[in-house]
Amino acid sequence: SQFFRIWGVLGALALLLAFGRWSPLYVAFVKLTRFYSFRVPAKFLVFFCFGFAMLGGMGFQVLWQGRLTQAIMRRAFRALLAILTIYAAAMIFANGLLTFGRDMVLKLGEAYVMRFVYAQPGHPHSLESYLANMKAYSDHILKVLSWDDPTNISAAIMALFCVIFVWILLRKKVIKRSLLCVGVLFLVVDLYVAAFQDMK
Repeated sequence: SQFFRIWGVLGALALLLAFGRWSPLYVAFVKLTRFYSFRVPAKFLVFFCFGFAMLGGMGFQVLWQGRLTQAIMRRAFRALLAILTIYAAAMIFANGLLTFGRDMVLKLGEAYVMRFVYAQPGHPHSLESYLANMKAYSDHILKVLSWDDPTNISAAIMALFCVIFVWILLRKKVIKRSLLCVGVLFLVVDLYVAAFQDMK
């Protein structure tokens, strides 16, 4: 529908802008408009989260009103599996790279610091401090990607619940509102826990 396209495009554009100088869209926008006062591009993640929250609300509205078709559910199930597969593959790749290819990553990071950071305008610190920060940052990323991290465990549980939930909806001919209430309750609890953890 039109609203789905609007919020989907808004979320996708916000995500691309949130990457800052690592995004061609952000770089092109800044160079075309010559507006350099964004300061922290990550603020666009707010619009990304809002856009996909609207998409989630539209999905639950469709479920609640019973306007769901098996064809839509099959496409949703395939899309969900594709997203989870890409996410899991990225996690495994990054974890393996930082674990088994740590020396290579540190050498690439050192080359990047020497070429683009050290002795450049706006970077007054010593080379040792930049290299120490780079190593600490790689250790932090590895800790965040750890399989025993509580956040990753809760994300895996949520992903498994979503797969089971969509699979049940795909198997049922009639959508029961009690099942949807369980989904809404899970969504509220998950958002509350996630928001609480982020604030901490």
